[in-house]
Amino acid sequence: MIPIGRFFAGAGLCMAVLWSGALAQDAKVSLRFSHWLPPAHQIHTDIVAWSKAVETASNDSIEIKIFPASQLGAAKDHFDMAKNGIADFAWTTAGYTPGLFPALEVADIPLLMKTSDGGSRALNEWYAKFAVKEMADVKLCMVHVGPVATFHTKKPVKRPADLAGMRVRPSNGVLAQFVADNGASAVNVSATEARQALERGIADAIAFPWGSLVLFNIDKSVSHHTDAPLFFAGAIHVMNKATYEKMSAAQKKVIDDHCNTDWAGKFMAGWANWEAEGRGKLAAMGGHTFHTLNADDMAAWKAATQPTLARWKAGMQKAGHDPEPVLKSYLDTLAKHNAAN
Repeated sequence: MIPIGRFFAGAGLCMAVLWSGALAQDAKVSLRFSHWLPPAHQIHTDIVAWSKAVETASNDSIEIKIFPASQLGAAKDHFDMAKNGIADFAWTTAGYTPGLFPALEVADIPLLMKTSDGGSRALNEWYAKFAVKEMADVKLCMVHVGPVATFHTKKPVKRPADLAGMRVRPSNGVLAQFVADNGASAVNVSATEARQALERGIADAIAFPWGSLVLFNIDKSVSHHTDAPLFFAGAIHVMNKATYEKMSAAQKKVIDDHCNTDWAGKFMAGWANWEAEGRGKLAAMGGHTFHTLNADDMAAWKAATQPTLARWKAGMQKAGHDPEPVLKSYLDTLAKHNAAN
């Protein structure tokens, strides 16, 4: 009689060999992954790491070629690029297509979330049921949030009222409306165009994470920083549906194993740490003033988010959802992942 432990070990080895063989026999596919950030940005490094993990897990039957810096199309077009097959994978900021993903816009509302890692896991887990409708035209890999961000300005901003009369480059459509609520006007340019807008006086402020501020040389155009974790921004990682459907069962499993809540958190971690280091770089430069916020300041920012929250609820109602239980489920999921503000 074969000992049961040895039987299962042998069976596991056979299954592994069979699985490896199945992958090895798959026709090799070469896929294009497009994003709009420069290769020096941490998100490019994270995309490379994710792609390598997919390739390795597929026994190299999947090859992923990465096209950074908008080589295949503009940032705002990336969702449609994946939808229409211009790219097989695309990564972009969800706020570049305002109104297209009403549920996902909750990630862009200031001060609901406190951490990128837990927030990304919570957002990906919570959004799955809404993605069935909102992202029906693509294969959703994952959604996550960007690193914590704040306002970087040419004059001090400690409370929402300080934004009045300013021209602000927001990170998404939700934040554009938020600054408008507080007397500012939005300058809607891409991240790569933001430095020129600030240098030319077209904008007075920008909503941005710390490390990217240095990478894009925006630190030379702003000298005041609201030193508080005010907001995050939703990001999407999507795949062309037809590309996915043409893959073998084994290759599909590899993709599915790398498109989940755990990967949403891991995908975010390196970017969050890299951005956080940017604050220290700015402090070491000199010439930069960091404005810390007290409890009353934070209460003022929290109160200022109420019109934004009301707009999101109205959008959800228009999309056929009851906004109150939907919001509660989102906040509960944030709390589950220790990410509720």
